[in-house]
Amino acid sequence: MRPRLSYANVVATLALVFSITGGAIAAGHYLINSTKQINPKVLRALKGTRGERGPTGPKGTEGTHGEPGPPGPSGQPSNLMWAKIEPEGAILAAHGVNHVEWDGRGEYVVSFEKDLTRCAVVVTQNSDEPTGVANDAITEERLGSSKAIVFTINHEGKETAERFSIMAVC
Repeated sequence: MRPRLSYANVVATLALVFSITGGAIAAGHYLINSTKQINPKVLRALKGTRGERGPTGPKGTEGTHGEPGPPGPSGQPSNLMWAKIEPEGAILAAHGVNHVEWDGRGEYVVSFEKDLTRCAVVVTQNSDEPTGVANDAITEERLGSSKAIVFTINHEGKETAERFSIMAVC
C-alpha cells in the first residue's frame, strides 16, 4: 500500500499540529504561579479556618546529668619561644631562650632551648623612646640549629646596641 497525499490527510495533520501548539500556549499563559490568581472563595475553601494557639504546657522535669568523660590527651609542649633583650644583651623576660651574647656594638647571638630549623623567627625593635634605629634595620640570621644572630643598625648603617624582642614560633 502506497501512502497518498490527499487533502484530508493534510488538513488532519495541520489540525493536530495547531491543537498541540495551542494547548501548549494556553498552558503557559494560564499556568498558576501565585495564589493571587486563584479565586478567593476557592482559596479559603482550600485553606480552611485557622484555629487559635493553645496555652503553653508546664515545664518538664530536668534530666539527670551524665558521668564526666575521660580526660583528653595531653597537649603538645609550647612551640613559642621569645625574649625581650636589653641593649647590653641582658634578658629582661624570656621563655625558651637560654642565653644572649653581645659583641659590644650591635650583634647579638641568641641561644634557644629548641632547634630553630622549622621555626619562623621574628625580631622587632622594643623601645619606649625613639632610638634612631631604622625599623627595618633589625635583622636575624640563623647560626646552627638553636641560635640566631640579631643585628641592630642605626640610620647611618653603623651597628648600635639597642633593645629588641625576638620570637620563634615552631
